[in-house]
Amino acid sequence: MITKIKGIKPIIHLCIFSGIILVSSCKTYYGDGLAGGIYTHMQTPMTEGEESVSRHYIGGKYNQDVNYYEDEKNESAEFSYHYAVSEEHVTYAIGAFGFLGNYQVKNLPRKFEELNGDHSYYGGGIRAKVAYNIPLNNKVHWRVIGLQSSWHIERGNYSSFKNKLRRLENIENGDAINSGINASHDFSNISFYPYTEFAIRLNDSWQLTPQFGFGLRLNELIALRGFAGLNISYKGLHIWGTVQDVGMSLDRVLLSDFSERQMGTNSHFQLGMAFSF
Repeated sequence: MITKIKGIKPIIHLCIFSGIILVSSCKTYYGDGLAGGIYTHMQTPMTEGEESVSRHYIGGKYNQDVNYYEDEKNESAEFSYHYAVSEEHVTYAIGAFGFLGNYQVKNLPRKFEELNGDHSYYGGGIRAKVAYNIPLNNKVHWRVIGLQSSWHIERGNYSSFKNKLRRLENIENGDAINSGINASHDFSNISFYPYTEFAIRLNDSWQLTPQFGFGLRLNELIALRGFAGLNISYKGLHIWGTVQDVGMSLDRVLLSDFSERQMGTNSHFQLGMAFSF
């Protein structure tokens, strides 16, 4: 009997955890505009033997980001710079970025309908990455364990929009979990993205870099953002794309006026380009 109970406990724990996630996935509100777009691929060069190689990268991206409710739209554009170094067994990079975006709000409940429309946001931040590198041969390097982190601040009309929602709903600071509700005008976030990637040198001009990972955000109770991306390099030109999905999030608060609204998609797409020198 004791053995049976011990075997049941993990199942019970799994069911409880799954229930929390399931219930929470039905609770949503408005979070930050750059919800998933804070992740950006940071290209790093490949070493040749034991020699260290460094590059400067300047680029930008288009980001089709998370929309919190059905039929809404969230887009942004970014300009970025980073400096990257690759050594025989480690690669690292550090840089900064600025962004502009717009969140199009639609079909708000009657109480909030005057707030429908476009709400712009803007901001900037810094990001860095480091990875342990394993040269499988002179053409394939495996950055087997990597970590990318970023911090950014977001301002603009979209932040004011969320503050107006908070006032209309009479939510006092501290009463709601969602930082987007509690923020008056500004929003800041720290994120971490563990990843693994392969750097594949096809010849002297071409290189491929597929990458996989997930993200954790400190301003949310739980946020798992799985992503996959591919960078294609031709000499000093780099073009990359990523698909990212917000798997779980417990920071959203469901208000009574929003109970009938359909959740939007938590997946989004990025397309970027950079030049190295």
